[in-house]
Amino acid sequence: MSHSTLLLIAALLAIGVGIAHSLLGEMYLLTRLFRRPDLPTLFGSTASTVRTLRFAWHITTIAWWGFAAMLWLASRDALTQDNALVALAITMLATAATILVASRGKHMAWPVFVAITAAAFYAPTATSQDHPLVSAYAGSTVDSRKVEEFGEYRLVTGRDARGEFTGETLNSRLTRIVYRNPVGHSTLEIFSNYQTALAGAIASDKGTAYVAVMVGRQRSQVGVIEITGMQEGMVVVDAAALGRGLDRDGRVSVYGIYFDTDKSGVKPESKAALVTSYGVAVARLEGHGVGPLAPVASNAEESGRAKNRRVELVTR
Repeated sequence: MSHSTLLLIAALLAIGVGIAHSLLGEMYLLTRLFRRPDLPTLFGSTASTVRTLRFAWHITTIAWWGFAAMLWLASRDALTQDNALVALAITMLATAATILVASRGKHMAWPVFVAITAAAFYAPTATSQDHPLVSAYAGSTVDSRKVEEFGEYRLVTGRDARGEFTGETLNSRLTRIVYRNPVGHSTLEIFSNYQTALAGAIASDKGTAYVAVMVGRQRSQVGVIEITGMQEGMVVVDAAALGRGLDRDGRVSVYGIYFDTDKSGVKPESKAALVTSYGVAVARLEGHGVGPLAPVASNAEESGRAKNRRVELVTR
C-alpha cells in the first residue's frame, strides 16, 4: 500500500471519527445530560448552558475535520506551509461560525477564532510572494523564500568538454524561492514556460537581474540575482592604521576592494579607492590571486565568505 493511500485512509478515518463523535455524543450523552434538573445556569439561564455545552462538544469534530484536510493534502503531496495555513484558517472560521450561531453571539470566543482565521489567511499573502521580476508557474505554491541583501550565487551558464558545469560567481542581492510544482504538470512543461518567459537577464530600474531556474519533479527553484553594489563606507581605515598593521603583522586585510572572478587584477574603481582612500601609491600595487588558498573563515556561511572577500597588503 502506497504512502499516499495510507494518508488518504487516515483522512477518511478522521472524518468518520468526527461524525461519530457528534452523532453519538448527541444521542447518548448530551440529550441525557440536558435532562438533569440540576443543570447550572449560564448567562442567566440553563438554555445558554445547553447551547455552550453543545458547541463545545461539536467544535472537537470540526478540529478533527481540519486534521483530515491536512492529511488529504499530504496524500496529494501538497501539504505546503501555505496550504496548511489555509486549512487551519478554514477550520478556525468554521469554529467561529459554530460558536456564534450556537451561543447567539453571547460567547465571546467567536471573535478570537475570527482573529486567528484572519492571521492564518493573511500569513501566506504576507510571507510567500513571488519576486517582482518573475512570477511562479501557474498553480505552484511557495515552499520557502530566502533573501540575502548581499549574497553569493554560482550562476551556471553551460558545460565544458568534460561535462562539468561552467559559470560565474555573482555577488549581489539574492532571492531564492522554492516552489512546489502543481500536480499533473511535467518538468519539461514547467521549464519550457520559464524558458519562454525569460531571456537570461532582465533589465530593471535598479540595474540588471539574472534569473536562474531549476525544475525538479516535485519542486522548482527560482534564483534572482540583482546586480547592485554592496553598501560601502561602513568602515573607515586610515593610512596610519594600515601602517601599524603592516609593522605589527607584516600584512593587513582591506575590505571593499573588488576583482573580476578568477582574476588577480584589481578593478579600476578599486585601485582608485586604494590610492585615494588608503594612500597607497600606484607604483607599489601588484596583484597576486591567492584568495582560494588562504581563507580566514569557513566558506560554508555567508559571514565567512564576506570575510574571505578581501585584499591583503603585504610588506615586501
